[in-house]
Amino acid sequence: MGRSEIRSILKWFKYEDRDYLVSVLDRDEEGAARLRDIPLRRVERITSWALYLDDGDTVIPLHRVYMVKDREGRVVWRRGQGS
Repeated sequence: MGRSEIRSILKWFKYEDRDYLVSVLDRDEEGAARLRDIPLRRVERITSWALYLDDGDTVIPLHRVYMVKDREGRVVWRRGQGS
């Protein structure tokens, strides 16, 4: 799935204004990868390549978005499996 498709899906979920969580691949200081959940309501802007959070500092490239979950933790979209 390309970045434009991921962007469209995230914009739609944001438009629905529900309590979604975006799971992104994050790396710690040692370089170990883990998934971190970010509430979609914290995303202020979605561009063609990144998510911008409401802290004014955090930019998350779209290629790090792994999945989107609803508030009960059910996966509604996962990279590589469509919606």
